[in-house]
Amino acid sequence: MFHHWFGDLVTTESWANLTVNESFATYSVYLWFAHKYGKDKADANMYSDVQTYMASQSEDKDLVRFYYLDKEDMFDTVSYHKGNAILHMLRDVIGDEAFFEGMNTYLTTYKYGTAEAHQLRLVFEKVSGMDLNWFFNQWYFGSGHIKMNVTYDFNTINKTVTVNVNQKGNIFKFPLSIDIYEETGKNTHNVWVENAQNSFTFSFNKMPKLINIDAKHVLLAEIAVKKTINEYIFQFNNAPHYLDRKFALEEISKDQSNKDVFSTFIKALNDPYYEIRILALENIDLFQKYNKKEAIDKIVKMAQSDPKTLVQAAAIGVLGKLLDPVYKPLFENGMNSESFAVTGKSLISLYQIDKQAALAKLNTINENTKTYLADAVTSIYISEKDKTKLPFIANHILKGMFLTEDKRTQQTYAEAFKWISESDNKEAITNLTNDFVTLGLRYKKYKFDQLSVNMLNQLVYAQQQSKNSNKNELIIILKTGIAKLLK
Repeated sequence: MFHHWFGDLVTTESWANLTVNESFATYSVYLWFAHKYGKDKADANMYSDVQTYMASQSEDKDLVRFYYLDKEDMFDTVSYHKGNAILHMLRDVIGDEAFFEGMNTYLTTYKYGTAEAHQLRLVFEKVSGMDLNWFFNQWYFGSGHIKMNVTYDFNTINKTVTVNVNQKGNIFKFPLSIDIYEETGKNTHNVWVENAQNSFTFSFNKMPKLINIDAKHVLLAEIAVKKTINEYIFQFNNAPHYLDRKFALEEISKDQSNKDVFSTFIKALNDPYYEIRILALENIDLFQKYNKKEAIDKIVKMAQSDPKTLVQAAAIGVLGKLLDPVYKPLFENGMNSESFAVTGKSLISLYQIDKQAALAKLNTINENTKTYLADAVTSIYISEKDKTKLPFIANHILKGMFLTEDKRTQQTYAEAFKWISESDNKEAITNLTNDFVTLGLRYKKYKFDQLSVNMLNQLVYAQQQSKNSNKNELIIILKTGIAKLLK
């Protein structure tokens, strides 16, 4: 829908200025999630987009690029994901009223025509009354992102704390929000950072419980700051942003022998946002001695009745790891769920305590449904070493290896890839080759064709080293696929 406005109503003046289309279209997802599902969902999606940009190794690219080899090169994580985060920062700088009025004014002014980033800047300057050259010069016509290290110097006599912000690499100018928590509440400070080394001093009444840097979590930045376990526990319980709770849980998960840490995990199981509940389930250590029964009782209830089926699935996965037959009825009941996530986790958990029962259930599932349960089904087929199922596994390997962020799933499919690469199963090799060719050509602009060629060459090498009687036939299939990708 956003492309009706940012793209059709007002079109980018040049491919170099693609951001005036794609960044807005990407940011519309944040706006919709916040409207429909709440701020936590929107913030989680923004974090995911930022991580996609960070992982792309594209920090040397400007958002507006006047030089490129092919226009298709502009359709990347910088134009979409980084541009999305930059709009979010701009909204914070000028405020909601000016931001949304500016969007409307931009569309009205340039409707049925074209525009570029400079014209976008002029509109936001007119509406906000601010000089935004500093912002556009570094974010639209520059590259990289903020990288900073934060340290604290406490003066207990004067009751002050000095926050030191040291930038590395490119030096950016930006407003920085700092929340200082004491027992009596929170004090928010907004400062301006513009140098490689910056220091800000604040007073306090009692020693702060937590100092939260970029408290609004709007900066496109890598921030290095040390916190204690107690500070992270306090952060989870008091700081309001989704990322405050996420980061806190991830850090304290490393020391669940601490009673307060484990109690925080139990509390996280009741978090209002479902992704935090899932994160708690995925990281909770049920082999700790504190309040174990309380935690398991909660997880059983979550498996049965959490309003989010993804949470139910995660809870069933946790119970499955306990290898306790008492949960067999729960897993069998989960097999009747309308949610594929719940069904898949129930199947895996049932397999872990009763292989024959799980295989009997699996044999009753039609092939179409198995496709939706591919991760669970593949995991069982691999465990069973059933070579007759290799063609099915081959059809799902690329999705499992490259289109999921779950490390366990990636590992499962990596094992399956190795198994198929050494096998003599012609149908499986053919399925996998065709998948590489199809996806390689479809996502050529993301260089997936090069990745596909490399992976197929690995298969060729594996066959050359094998003792398969039909390896020459299989090598021809693989090389034919490579040839299609190199055309």
